[in-house]
Amino acid sequence: MRACDCSAYYGSPVPLELLEELRDNQHVGLIIAQVYGGGPTGVGPNPYYRRTIQNAQEAGLLCAAYVWPPSATANAANLILYGPDAPLLFCAIDVELRGQVEITHVNELRSHGIAPVVYTSRGAWAELMAGNEEFARLPLWDASYRWGASLEWPSAVHEALWVPYGGWDHRVGWQFRGTTTAFGGSFDLNVFDDAWIAGLLAGEEGMTMPPQPTDLVNEDRAYKIARYLRAEELRRLIAYFQTELVELEKLL
Repeated sequence: MRACDCSAYYGSPVPLELLEELRDNQHVGLIIAQVYGGGPTGVGPNPYYRRTIQNAQEAGLLCAAYVWPPSATANAANLILYGPDAPLLFCAIDVELRGQVEITHVNELRSHGIAPVVYTSRGAWAELMAGNEEFARLPLWDASYRWGASLEWPSAVHEALWVPYGGWDHRVGWQFRGTTTAFGGSFDLNVFDDAWIAGLLAGEEGMTMPPQPTDLVNEDRAYKIARYLRAEELRRLIAYFQTELVELEKLL
């Protein structure tokens, strides 16, 4: 699944119209919004988080969040739980730039029913965590950038050769480009493992929901799963017919 992530440096909530364009033209299925981290005015809550998540939900996109530094995880959990009434797939703990993760940060998210993910890179993990393997049971969202100017999306998270580190034997997410001005906005570009996303949607690792009655949670989860599956099928059909159209044009 293609995903874009954004921070307070975007300068505003990501507009609904742009999110719809990313969905329709780039086949993006997931938006990951910074909930707490660095921005133009310093480190703190992202003032655009709430509206960005609301717009993404309205555009029919899946939503997730990330937090930096890891020591702000408790603040991030509160902002998520009492933020928009939108289910989040996960919250990633961003391990880079002096930010070391601790088990207490992971437990803070889990204690609020928030699925934790680690975001880092090989270099950052070696420098900040000295190769610690204690967190390898958590899903890894890895930053490993492609060189060159091409904006071509990888076909899958496993497309490129990846050498394990930190005890992880695979990654569920791959950030293949850092801040990229394209498609009408400025985002980091990622791909995530479809099977892992489907597992989150099916409740295998839990989804983050604001407090609400259990029956509404289950109903919303079922709706999300159905909508995701329908969207994936439509994307495949569109891709098929586009290919067929190209072949037909060659014959004319």
